[in-house]
Amino acid sequence: MPFPIWREAFIQDADAELAASTHAQLSTEPLQPFRDKLDLTRFYALDLPKSYINATEDTAPERLADAIDAAGRD
Repeated sequence: MPFPIWREAFIQDADAELAASTHAQLSTEPLQPFRDKLDLTRFYALDLPKSYINATEDTAPERLADAIDAAGRD
């Protein structure tokens, strides 16, 4: 991921040194785990508390998607 995208979309509130050091630690991740459909039937049947956080002010995914589109990648 290019540093400007990392800086503006994911760590915009950090100082430049922290942003650079965390960017240096990024590594690629395979796409297949995101594509594989999981059968969560057994998970939902477990007697565990479940909750979902709806981050209404998170702009990182939108900015990243826009940057990927602009770069011509999918």
